[in-house]
Amino acid sequence: MADYCTFCEIVARREPARVFYEDDDVMVFENILGWSRLMLLAVPKQHRTQSELWADLGPVGHVAVQLGREHAPEGFRILSNFGSYGMQSQPHGHLHILDETDPIYERKAKPPRSIVDAVRDGAEPTIRTDNAVFFDARKRAGHPPLTALALPNADPAADIPAPELWANMGKFGDDIVDVGWSSSQYGFRLLANFPNEERLPGGEKGHIHLLAGSWLGHYV
Repeated sequence: MADYCTFCEIVARREPARVFYEDDDVMVFENILGWSRLMLLAVPKQHRTQSELWADLGPVGHVAVQLGREHAPEGFRILSNFGSYGMQSQPHGHLHILDETDPIYERKAKPPRSIVDAVRDGAEPTIRTDNAVFFDARKRAGHPPLTALALPNADPAADIPAPELWANMGKFGDDIVDVGWSSSQYGFRLLANFPNEERLPGGEKGHIHLLAGSWLGHYV
């Protein structure tokens, strides 16, 4: 563990923070940057790195979705930054919860359509691991050199609703991080949109966008 960790100090109540949620394993507090109407940080109470967190996202992911729905019912994003390219500033593993979805990572269609279907239809996976398949998403959402859509299963019949995936990601998350680091040694970003029912009836399908290969800039 690092000699000093800001998030560990907040968890221990030795540093001030506006806390939105707390249980035995997870704390959610306000991001002091205040760049957006809603900027929350969901962290495990036990110190873990970003990679360690994503190897077993568990209750942190579940709580992040819960808080996003509660505080941004019109739609929200969850994301994680890794390394300098991804603008990671804290070593303690965490998820950002931000109001509004990013339109770049949505599929505009009538009737509304999941980005998962838009990217996957007619495409072949570019990378396969034991627990994940990756599709090239640059035609749909392509500003970084690498924009990949990661799914836990290539079979559309086995699609998982996004909230369920984030509540129990298992080794899928671990594989995404491995591919991220192998694709961009200086860092990357993982994110997902959660549009509301009006924008996408039935909700989004479980997926993760992997952005890598260049400096990714701010996330709001």
